[in-house]
Order: sequence, then structure tokens, then C-alpha cells
Amino acid sequence: MKKQNAFISLAVLALAGALVAGCAGDEMMGKKADKMAMKKKKMAMKDKKMMKGDEAAVKARKKLMRGIGADMKRLRAAMKQGSGWVVEEQVRQAAGDMYKKASKIKKAFKKNTLAGKTTSTAAIWKDKAKFGLIADGLAANAAVLAQIHYKGGPGAIKKAVGLIGRQCGACHQSFRKKKKR
Repeated sequence: MKKQNAFISLAVLALAGALVAGCAGDEMMGKKADKMAMKKKKMAMKDKKMMKGDEAAVKARKKLMRGIGADMKRLRAAMKQGSGWVVEEQVRQAAGDMYKKASKIKKAFKKNTLAGKTTSTAAIWKDKAKFGLIADGLAANAAVLAQIHYKGGPGAIKKAVGLIGRQCGACHQSFRKKKKR
């Protein structure tokens, strides 16, 4: 009987010890969980602040790209007018403006972010070399068009603008989300 009471006492002590340890563990886990939750909350707030900063970068990129699109519209409008020194001057100005903007594309996309509303894709940073080549090609074609002497007349302008359009199209095909129709 003494043995049996000893085993029962031992079992009760073990069970009590396990319960106490479990409670302490839950309390400790609660503190750890609270610390983890606070840490996650702080990181989320930090990410949110970064996203706001990133949104500014995205807005600047969008402004730059819209400016290039406006220059392309100016080139197309000038082409429709036909030929003459006025048209040539309009083409030179639009191409010169496009060159200035196109030479800033790689710098504008240096920050890897897609925060806010954007049609850019992550492929820009995955294939940065291809993106850089297309951006450099656009800048080079715009520079050539801005400096060209129009001995070829409207045909030469049309061909040069076509090259610029293909550069834009190559970038949109590879690095821009498809438009929803």
C-alpha cells in the first residue's frame, strides 16, 4: 500500500508539475507571441512608409513615360503635315525632347518597386540588360532623328519614327502589363 501511495503521489506531482510547466509555457508563449505581433506590426508600418516613398518613384516614372508618349504623338502629328522646314523643325524639337526623357528611363526604373498604380511588370528587374538595351536604343534613335538632315524628305522621317515606334513596342511587349479591353 505504501508503494501504491508513493506511485500515486509521484504521479500527482508529475501531473502537477506538467500543469504548472504548461501554464508557464503558455504565459511565456503569450509574451513571445505579443512581441512577435508587435515586431510584425512595426515591420508593416515600415513597409507602408516605404510604399509611400515607392509610390512617388512610380509616379515620377509614369510622368516620364507619359512625356515620351506625348513626344511620339507630336512626331506623328508632324509627319501628317507632310514636308517643309516647319515640319522638320517640329520633328527635331519633339525628337530632342524625347531623347532627353528617354535617356532618363534606366535611372527612373532603378528602384525595384511596383507600388501604387502601374502597368510596369517585375520583368524589368529580372531582365535588366534587355530593358536597358531597349531604353538605350530608344534614346539613340531619338537622338539620331533630332540630328538628321532631311535629304530623304518625309520618307526618311517616317522611317526614323518607325524605328522609335518599334523600340517603344518592344518595351511594352516585354515589360508592360497587357491592357484590359
